[in-house]
Amino acid sequence: MLKTAIGAALVAVAGLGATAQADLIVTEIMFNSSSPETPGVDNWEYVEIYNNGSTTVDLTGWVFDDSAGTQFTAANIASGSIAPGTFAVLYDSAAQDLAEMQGAWGAGINFIGVSTWSNLNNSNGDRIGLWASLADYGAARDFSTAQVDQPYTDLAPWPTDNGSASFTLRGLDLDGSLGENWALSELGDMFGTYQSTAFGSNNGQDIGNPGTIPAPGALALAAVGGLVAGRWRR
Repeated sequence: MLKTAIGAALVAVAGLGATAQADLIVTEIMFNSSSPETPGVDNWEYVEIYNNGSTTVDLTGWVFDDSAGTQFTAANIASGSIAPGTFAVLYDSAAQDLAEMQGAWGAGINFIGVSTWSNLNNSNGDRIGLWASLADYGAARDFSTAQVDQPYTDLAPWPTDNGSASFTLRGLDLDGSLGENWALSELGDMFGTYQSTAFGSNNGQDIGNPGTIPAPGALALAAVGGLVAGRWRR
């Protein structure tokens, strides 16, 4: 589902993603799943966040949003935390419950529900933010105070969206604001990508890797091993 186009402006800000103030890194974005994408009804979008710091980050009372759509008036993460060196997968808890997410992607993943999910743009780009409080989020959705500020688009040098696979950060030590540091998730790639299981409204055709983390220097290591195929070169 496509929101009001904001393409050119978001391409322009694609280099403005801030380094996570709380050592949080976006490592995967499922913005255009093959399964339904209707917030609050059926919505299989998700965003994976990695804690690159040395202390646990408690997301209770935080705000997750993107740059389009109606601004929120209340925090939308009721509970959940990310321990150092681990990840969380944020999802639309008004549309899918925990059992459905686990049924589609597997148990043991740190899923954290977002009660009001703003649908992510499928084309023309978007900008994802994560704020530590409603006060930080502010009356104007202030990205300068966000703990995470992550832009994306499907225009080169970013990967090309195929309508079923997520975008994956190629390495934890890479700058996530640069499109060349992202890859389209593919079965058999170096990121442990796998296919969802048909469960509930999930059609079993989504391609992603929630539950796996790209290692520091993953792209360089793959190049040394001769695993970087032409599809990585953009």
